[in-house]
Amino acid sequence: MQYVNLIVNQENIVDTSALIAFFVRSETHHQTAQQCFGVT
Repeated sequence: MQYVNLIVNQENIVDTSALIAFFVRSETHHQTAQQCFGVT
């Protein structure tokens, strides 16, 4: 779960935001995004 590591490390905000946006926009991973990123 490399994307989770990016969130925890907070080293690259741009990549983190891009990954969050990707998961949020993905219908398949929408629920995964909610669980990993706490998206409401």
